Amino acid sequence: MLYGFALGALKINTDNVKAVMWCIIAGIIIALVATFFNKTVSGALVRLLLDKGAVGEENAKTPAELGIDADASPIRSYKKSSTLQRVIGAVGDGGEEKYFIPTENEKRAREQYSLRGNELFMIILGAVAFLLFGALVTIIL
Repeated sequence: MLYGFALGALKINTDNVKAVMWCIIAGIIIALVATFFNKTVSGALVRLLLDKGAVGEENAKTPAELGIDADASPIRSYKKSSTLQRVIGAVGDGGEEKYFIPTENEKRAREQYSLRGNELFMIILGAVAFLLFGALVTIIL
């Protein structure tokens, strides 16, 4: 008896539920896109270092040795990202820095930043799935 009274007193507005659900779906899609950006764009320096064999401080490479400009996007991403700074090491002063993947981070770097070729497809599939879920819930409510 009390339970039925409590539900009646709540009078849940389905428009509010729909709005909250769509906000959550939008947040999830934004997170998917941010993850894609992190892996593909921000992870470019990690992949470049791994490809050039810059694993361990003794194998550190300058941007010139990596074939990029010292002010290139991957270097700027590294300098702004504390996440990348935990994966990539740097030695030298600001004028002639060399970058490397510490040996203890190599496995993590390969797993986290290697591209499999299906990342964009998975982002699109995830976004479509959440949009369909939202549409279905909207129809049902």
